[in-house]
Amino acid sequence: MFELLAKLSLILTLLAGMITPVQDTKLGAIDQEEPLYAHVENGIVDAVIVIKPETIEEKNGWEVNGVFQPKKEWLQTSSKGTIRKNYAGKGYTYDKNRDAFIAPKPTEDAVLDEITLQWKRPAPTPSATSS
Repeated sequence: MFELLAKLSLILTLLAGMITPVQDTKLGAIDQEEPLYAHVENGIVDAVIVIKPETIEEKNGWEVNGVFQPKKEWLQTSSKGTIRKNYAGKGYTYDKNRDAFIAPKPTEDAVLDEITLQWKRPAPTPSATSS
């Protein structure tokens, strides 16, 4: 019941304009980055929003329209990729062990770079028929 009320409160807050939805793609240049938070459910990001500083409380979450939003469901991200390795976009995976957001695998042959946690395409190999 609490989860349903929390989700309803979030929807009402979005409609009231206290929280502004953010595009699911990387943001353009921002002079002063606003606090971005990703909602993670079952390890998958399903929303990324800007939460105005006045709505955040340092009590493992924040209150939105009088309903406490647990911080454990919302993870801070950065459009510059300075928090949790990469910007969290909708459909990204949150890896708890690495404390990082990882984009969906773009192709079957893509390989995850263990340092940047970004997908890389393998270098093409010379064909056996080329000389």
